[in-house]
Amino acid sequence: METVKLHWEDIVASVKKKKITVGSFLQEGIPVRLDGDTLEIGFGQSNGFHIDAIMRGKCFVTQAIKEVLNTDLRFRCIKGNFKEDHKTAGPVSKEARKDRLRELSHESDVVRKIVDDFDMEIME
Repeated sequence: METVKLHWEDIVASVKKKKITVGSFLQEGIPVRLDGDTLEIGFGQSNGFHIDAIMRGKCFVTQAIKEVLNTDLRFRCIKGNFKEDHKTAGPVSKEARKDRLRELSHESDVVRKIVDDFDMEIME
């Protein structure tokens, strides 16, 4: 489990390279427990949409885990009140959401197009 935690950011970055939306949602989770060959990733109670998106793109996650850790692991997403250092899974602050949207709009043509098409504005 320590190896997973140590390389978690690398796993997330690898997923983002393949599918930025799945990687961004995965970034909100934290590795909680290794149960045999299954990694449990914890999310806040309000992150059901995140979990659904990750499960639709699960091949990107399992592939990234294999690439980074050089092992085959399955994973499952679980909801709860998970904490790790300064990061708390759960509701994200308005400022954090604005920062993440700004970051995504610079990284992803798709997000930039959505922001443009819906005439969205990141409010300060």
